[in-house]
Amino acid sequence: WLCTWGCLPMVTSAPFDNWWHNAYGLDVRILSPPHMVLALGIGGIGVGALLLRLAWQNRGTRHQRLAVWLFLVAGALLLMDRSIMLTEYSGKNQQHTGLFYRASMLAYPLAIVVMAKAAKLKWGATLTSAIFMAIMLALMWIVQLLPATPKLGPIYQNITHMVAMAFPVLIVVPSIGIDVLMQRVRARPLVLAPLCSAVFLALFIGVQWPFAGFLMTDAARNWFFNADNFVYWLSPAGVEWSRTFQTDAPGSPPFPLQLFMAFLLGTFSSYVGLWFGQWMTKVRR
Repeated sequence: WLCTWGCLPMVTSAPFDNWWHNAYGLDVRILSPPHMVLALGIGGIGVGALLLRLAWQNRGTRHQRLAVWLFLVAGALLLMDRSIMLTEYSGKNQQHTGLFYRASMLAYPLAIVVMAKAAKLKWGATLTSAIFMAIMLALMWIVQLLPATPKLGPIYQNITHMVAMAFPVLIVVPSIGIDVLMQRVRARPLVLAPLCSAVFLALFIGVQWPFAGFLMTDAARNWFFNADNFVYWLSPAGVEWSRTFQTDAPGSPPFPLQLFMAFLLGTFSSYVGLWFGQWMTKVRR
């Protein structure tokens, strides 16, 4: 029923998006109201698929191993949905800002902790993140092979192929930390949630900060890392903007305070993930 209800906002988002463009003109924003309705529907279908595989996994049938892997794939697709919705905050030149880490800590720990808690495999969070990255990378590399040219102006870039999304964030590394923590520490959610948040944030900064620096170099401007995935309407000024590390908006809190805020958001996200994951272990039908 959850998948069925998820279809409703997805179908509704199409005429809503058409009306939105007719009323306000074309836009290139992901977090517009019609797209949020679409994301709600996608999330509903994703959670529905997750629960279907979960019930199959928890019943312990002879096909349990297949159910476990399908459960991990469903979790990876939910991670993919979150990653796409955060695209506007996750550009390579934005990954040294407090906003990027605050948005990431609100979105990712919940999904990662849920998979670590509910999957019937020892490395559930790590495998889910690895599948997510494999799907995103496969799409990124394959989409670039498809020929395409822009048909709608203004056209600033000489595009001859479809423009793929950027290299995904390296959440597989903090996922390893979450798996290790939850395997070795037995504590109440109120104690475990801040530990999960601290581990995730420390490892995420440790790996994503230098990787963002690498993506800004000439060495990343190739098909493998896809650092120059410019859309056709990106002006020369936009190209220069994308090759310059951005700072937080004027008036934003100091960066250390923003990291503390990210930790608090990650604690909340992890707590919800622990609660939901514990409930998911009891699902049978």
